[in-house]
Amino acid sequence: SEARTEAEELTAEAEDAEETLEAKRERLEEIDDRIETLEETLEDAPVESDRLETHRASVRAELDDANERLAELRTELKNARESVTEAERLLEAGKCPECEQPTEGSPHVETLEDDRDRVSELEAEIETQQGKIEELETDHEQAVEFVETATELSRLTENREDVRSLIDQRTEAIED
Repeated sequence: SEARTEAEELTAEAEDAEETLEAKRERLEEIDDRIETLEETLEDAPVESDRLETHRASVRAELDDANERLAELRTELKNARESVTEAERLLEAGKCPECEQPTEGSPHVETLEDDRDRVSELEAEIETQQGKIEELETDHEQAVEFVETATELSRLTENREDVRSLIDQRTEAIED
């Protein structure tokens, strides 16, 4: 009678453990599905998984350089515009700033057209640089997402191994 009671208790425990085990198996399937999705996502990465962080850092450095160049161009543009404004002011006043002589033949006035052309060139360069920066920002965001995906994949792969180990242990315990 005691043996039967103990057997019934053990059978009930085994059934509970089977239910828990089934839940763990379902969890393992979910993890496997998520891992598969992440692996598919990483197939679109521009570099191998082990080089994603280096790629992200490289894109970030390129983006920083592009922003620095944009700042330089903006400063150049500001200076060129000031030069044009000064030359136009002198032309209106009719006097050279250095020698107070008439502006005819003055280097400030003679280069006015070149200065205006330079302003136009700089404006075009700035526009191009801004486009490049937008592309690099998009590339950087994608690189960050790929790094995060790889990190999650690594975590889930480790988690999957833990769950498999737990399932194996439970299976043995249930059989015992």
